[in-house]
Amino acid sequence: MDKMMDNPWFLRIVALLLAILMFFTVKNAEEAAGLNARVTEVLTDVPIEVYYDNESAVVTGVPPVADVQIAGPANLVQTTEKLMDFTLFVDLRELSYGEHQVMIQTENLPEELQVRVNPVVLDIIIEERVTKEFPIDPEINEQILAEGYYIESTATEPDTVLVTGAESAVESIDVVKAILSTEAEDIDESFTAKAQIRVLDAALKQPAVSIEPETTEVRVNVAEYSREVPVTIRESGEAPEGLIVQELLPSQETVQIFGPKSTVDAIKEYIVSVNTGVLTASDRTIEVALSPPQGTRSVAPTELTVSANIAAESGTAAGDLGLQATEVLMTDTGESRRIFANVPVEVKGLGKGYTVSFPEPENGRLSLAVTGDPAALAALTAADFSIYVEAEERSGRQRLSVKFKGPGAIASWLVAPGHVTVEIVKKV
Repeated sequence: MDKMMDNPWFLRIVALLLAILMFFTVKNAEEAAGLNARVTEVLTDVPIEVYYDNESAVVTGVPPVADVQIAGPANLVQTTEKLMDFTLFVDLRELSYGEHQVMIQTENLPEELQVRVNPVVLDIIIEERVTKEFPIDPEINEQILAEGYYIESTATEPDTVLVTGAESAVESIDVVKAILSTEAEDIDESFTAKAQIRVLDAALKQPAVSIEPETTEVRVNVAEYSREVPVTIRESGEAPEGLIVQELLPSQETVQIFGPKSTVDAIKEYIVSVNTGVLTASDRTIEVALSPPQGTRSVAPTELTVSANIAAESGTAAGDLGLQATEVLMTDTGESRRIFANVPVEVKGLGKGYTVSFPEPENGRLSLAVTGDPAALAALTAADFSIYVEAEERSGRQRLSVKFKGPGAIASWLVAPGHVTVEIVKKV
């Protein structure tokens, strides 16, 4: 033993072992002291659970997360931070509808820890859960349409939506929009597309509600812009010999012109050129093909019928034309015009010793147009007026001006032709 104690290597080994023992002893003491030390940690964004009757009530004012500060022994704080096996909650099951102040509570945290939740107190509102039906208003950007086209009508399927939420939120809803989003351009035909439904309050904010369904089908009926334009008849050509065109009447007074809005709106009238040279005594209607004005796309109808009121010139038998008294027609001045055909000409100024014949017109009848008060003209008959000439008591032919006699309701008159030729013979 003495020899071992005198051996320097033995002493060195013993010293090393003692040093190692002292090292671990000090280390364990330090670790024990560290575990027992108090530390503080802040746990952020910890979820909050809300206990309430979510089938009949809606709660507002509870944030989804909160921050939790924990303080205590380091080993306990570290374990809690690592496991996160505790719960933050607010229990509202015993509270009535209305405004309340509640504290966030904790569950399953060690008693040795000091806990502070931020925020500490919540201002909440408990409201009745309601469901209400709203009509859907589709919203489409007309910039997607081709020039000259517009949205004629829209329809949604379904056309209503069920909105569920807090009573105040549901009642605040001002509009329910179906927002149609499409990348298409220059659309010139009707189409159907799916649209997202959005609910907005009067401030154009989206309240916290749920909607069913969330989308709808929108039918967009696209039409080409058009406008009614009055028809103006413009006479061209010359009427056949022996005929006088007194009036040209279109089968309709307006046409529908389709095309870009700026171009169509600038058109004040649609001029129809009518060649009266094709008229005959038996055929007094003309079919005119219509073409769209420059810068427009189409016109409706594509064809127009123009009817002519005609009379015979001198030397043409009015009876051969088959003319009859026409209907009452409105003039530009608000008066009415009525045309009578085959009106006999009375010859005045001759005694009983003379006979009269009509070389021109052969049957001694003319066409007469009168204008005046609409009601008076509508009741006018051939017995209410006369046309006549004043002849001289001498044999031979006389060309005489036609004169008119009628009621005061007649503002003006016109005969065609305006002169007649009579053959006067003195009886022997």
